[in-house]
Amino acid sequence: MSKERTDSVGELSGKDSLVMGDIFQSLHMERPGGAKSKTERYTILELPASSIAAEISVPNNWLRRQEGEHSATPQLTLRPSLSDSTLISVSRHRDLPESAASETFKTLLARGLNNNESQTVFNEGTKAGEFERKVVSALTAVLGTNLVGDNQLSNLYKHPDPRAPIFHLEKMELKNLNGKIVLAVDGHYVQTNGDGSLKTDLAGKPMQSSYTGIFAAQDSRAQGIEEIYMLSGDQDNFQKNKPVFNRILKSINWHHGL
Repeated sequence: MSKERTDSVGELSGKDSLVMGDIFQSLHMERPGGAKSKTERYTILELPASSIAAEISVPNNWLRRQEGEHSATPQLTLRPSLSDSTLISVSRHRDLPESAASETFKTLLARGLNNNESQTVFNEGTKAGEFERKVVSALTAVLGTNLVGDNQLSNLYKHPDPRAPIFHLEKMELKNLNGKIVLAVDGHYVQTNGDGSLKTDLAGKPMQSSYTGIFAAQDSRAQGIEEIYMLSGDQDNFQKNKPVFNRILKSINWHHGL
């Protein structure tokens, strides 16, 4: 199992509300009187050696599930509660053979950025030119051919065509995260009907799953990619939990030399 220790950032009022262990097999102990905490308590998890991150801090009262701990592709999944659709996945691994995609990724990662500095690659608020389209399209295999990589810049089909992209890219930027250059992405997955038309809610608003995540190269050759992301089908829950996700990212200690 991953080793853990407490990273206390303040005292909780009342008794801790803990939802620990397997997401599907858990105990829930409520605080007396429903008292709310003014501060969160975090646990520092030491991740398997095969993961690109050496350790991260996660909220004590979130559900945790670890899979493939002794494999080459361990994955940690976090959820606030069974009633919250928000999901955070740590270290989703994808092999990336030497290709145009890996070369493009290496070129981007080679740009010098100071710690916590960022550089925009694409922003939906600014009209994408041919250069941005070529860069994003070249990264399709990095982002996942049938995942984030299938977006409106790499796939020009439009809904209701069933070949239209499943992901809508809102922002992409390079970031120096605790000394490692990563590719940060914001956007949403669209939900479609069988005929390719967009699913809508009762108010006629398109249904979507909000996404934010980072992509990091496993080594200097960029032939292995790890993705850490948060996904939620509820916009309110997504916005509520995004500060927690950002704190998790800021807590990452990378394995030395990666």
